[in-house]
Amino acid sequence: MANISNIDIIVELMELAVELMGEVRQQLSYFRASVYKEETAELVRAKIEKLRFVINLFPGELMYEPFHDYDAELNNPALQYIPGECSFTSRVSRLLDNIQQQMAHEKQSSSKSNAKINDPNHEFFLRKIRDQRLKIMSICRHGSRQWSFFQRV
Repeated sequence: MANISNIDIIVELMELAVELMGEVRQQLSYFRASVYKEETAELVRAKIEKLRFVINLFPGELMYEPFHDYDAELNNPALQYIPGECSFTSRVSRLLDNIQQQMAHEKQSSSKSNAKINDPNHEFFLRKIRDQRLKIMSICRHGSRQWSFFQRV
């Protein structure tokens, strides 16, 4: 569709990311109460990978920064144990909080910038979204507004 702007796509990606973060938070609640920790943790990790994919679609590197921190924390044994806390839930909670902060920052900068269709980066971004459209749609709930939006892209 020729009339879709970068901001329209970014807003839909943000809403999809917010939904995924809500699902991760819900799974974390189950994780805390569950006796099946490993199975529930695996569900959380799968949702995080979907979230990583969606966040990686955003233009620029800044939105991906929380995942760099998350990966560094995951791979650093000294940071894996925090006394009195479950390192898994605290690490995932920090990731979600950092993503939320980056999204708020992105919303501010997007509203200030004038992302026009004539922008030279627009075609690259739109091509990137179109190339990944089926995978994006598989993450969206079938029939949802986001699913319909990405079907039209």
